[in-house]
Amino acid sequence: MVRGTYRKWFLSKKRSFEIHFYYTPVKKKIIDYKSDGVTLYILGLGQIIGDDVSSIQVWAEEKGYTTSHILK
Repeated sequence: MVRGTYRKWFLSKKRSFEIHFYYTPVKKKIIDYKSDGVTLYILGLGQIIGDDVSSIQVWAEEKGYTTSHILK
């Protein structure tokens, strides 16, 4: 899960968002996602289905967003 805030442009109000990524436990490939409050296009992410989940972690750390994991 990635959680944070973003602005559309410099003077706009900050908006919070939350994105849940679902991935395979063995290969760590993203199979689905659920976003609340934002689209991936606004955040600058393209097609992420099939990508490695570690690339999302690196991206979130660079942007200053918080991440968490829930293993089932």
